Amino acid sequence: MYVSELVYGYTERRGSRKEAVRYPCDYWRRDRFTRNFVSTGVFLHHPGMQDPDLRLDSLAHLILEAFLLIAPFDRSEVAAAAGKHRQPQMGFAAGDRFIAVFDQTYGSLRLTGRLLEEETLRRVLDEALEIARTGRLDDVAPLNPPSLAALQEWAELARGESQPLSFARGPADEPTGERIPIIAPGSVGWVITESNQEFLVEGVFYHPKDGLRYRGRRVGENLPENLVVSFPVAVVNPIPGVSRMAQYDLETGEVIPLEP
Repeated sequence: MYVSELVYGYTERRGSRKEAVRYPCDYWRRDRFTRNFVSTGVFLHHPGMQDPDLRLDSLAHLILEAFLLIAPFDRSEVAAAAGKHRQPQMGFAAGDRFIAVFDQTYGSLRLTGRLLEEETLRRVLDEALEIARTGRLDDVAPLNPPSLAALQEWAELARGESQPLSFARGPADEPTGERIPIIAPGSVGWVITESNQEFLVEGVFYHPKDGLRYRGRRVGENLPENLVVSFPVAVVNPIPGVSRMAQYDLETGEVIPLEP
């Protein structure tokens, strides 16, 4: 699982006065602070999650709080968030929403895998439902009626018998002849030599000494529009489900888009 955490500012407290500061500011020149890392986690899917009235962010927070009450993990070790698929994959359509519970440790300790245990998932959803009904945790926002009804349905489903699922993947795109797989211009990747900084690919070119390189911009930097940087293709990794891929023909210099 590829996780991207974004911070757009902070709250500065001076005595009893609080002041919200947005990036960029005197201390940070970009419009956000990002942390991108690879980890493992659990995706929770249900057809009802596509209902726009559901507050998935609140439900994700609630499920995380319940998980921490059931499993003896530190709050800094696991997290949860709502998201949506950027591209069709494994039977899910682009735009389908989900809840993810994931390990916050870079490289993953596979702690959230415990949620896949049948008894644990049932207990977590029951605990989340109890918290939502009683309001006994102050930092958990109340759910609206559709969200509460959805949580109750999920808890009831978790009490039933589980069934294993398999997700078919399409054949991987292999290099053909002198064609090299690349991130398509206009899409983004992560620069692995710069703490997985997001990078917008604007072009691809062949350098006589350095080989194939990307030309583009670091996402979020508040820099002049005419300032571009380049990186070797080998140090910019595609983001699964986000990056669009293409092939670069070494003989002609042509960029050939791949079918999704």
